[in-house]
Amino acid sequence: MLFCSDDNPALKGNEKETSSHRGDVMNYKAVEQLEKEKQEILNSPAYRKGAALLRYKKMIRERDFKKLKKELSDYKAAKVIRKNYLNHKDRPQTDCNRVDYTKPRIAVYTCVLGGYDKIARPLCHFDNVDFLLFTDHPQDYQEYADDYQIIGLEADLLSKGNILANRYLKFHPAEFMKDYDYAIYMDGNVRSVGEIRSMINRIPDQTGIAMHNHRERDDIYSEAQACRLLRRGDPEKIAAQMERYRQAGFPEHYGMNEATVICSDLKNKTSIELLDAWWDEFIQSESYRDQLAWPFVLYQNGIPVEAVGNLGNNIYENPKVEMMRHA
Repeated sequence: MLFCSDDNPALKGNEKETSSHRGDVMNYKAVEQLEKEKQEILNSPAYRKGAALLRYKKMIRERDFKKLKKELSDYKAAKVIRKNYLNHKDRPQTDCNRVDYTKPRIAVYTCVLGGYDKIARPLCHFDNVDFLLFTDHPQDYQEYADDYQIIGLEADLLSKGNILANRYLKFHPAEFMKDYDYAIYMDGNVRSVGEIRSMINRIPDQTGIAMHNHRERDDIYSEAQACRLLRRGDPEKIAAQMERYRQAGFPEHYGMNEATVICSDLKNKTSIELLDAWWDEFIQSESYRDQLAWPFVLYQNGIPVEAVGNLGNNIYENPKVEMMRHA
């Protein structure tokens, strides 16, 4: 386990005392630089092509032709998507809420249900950050207890089913983390890397929320077509959802966020209300594609996507987090 510090001596006093029982002290800037260099390799066309070929060879060797067929189908769909449905637009990345991120209590939380056996461990730990792992089987994740507080979910929440239980927790951090000032939600396949605390400085007062800009699209109608081609979600439910949005006057190219990492100000009333409205729309849509529902929630409340703090224009190029990908 690494305990990260930074170059500012004023921030080291309390952290250095704690580091003796948390592991080696490493400068987070060095960690982020290493992550940036790794991302450049992983995102390069040569690496991605080579990784795909290795996957295909492995499937052929193991005679897993069903999985190979799906991979090839996804590849063909991705070519169509790249040709017709790539409309990403970069947005400014500026600090909005300039606070001393070493002071407030921050919860970094994830929710893993249904027996997933691998969880992304945080690379660095900080005194004012707690990593929380919510799950339906806490006894199965004790090996992660050095990195996470393992928290079992109540039966009434689990009775909603895995998808709804996960999303309810995702959209209601203020309900579950009352002792904290800020929350950072991360999907189970996202590793916290480097100085993640600084991400709370991207949270604007207007919405109390910061997310990544969607790396490929600024339009949920295009996203709906991509979901259809990649067989993600119920196509009839998604089509009905998009038709309802059109009837409500929701415009094309309103903007999109990635819902993989969400920073929220737990004391901000607007943040709590927007996340709760997101849950309501998620349930009403019945498509259970949260990234499709979120821009419409903003639209209904007269809020542009630009009012959501931008953590980055491509989550795969943010050195503060790592998307755990299989070769």
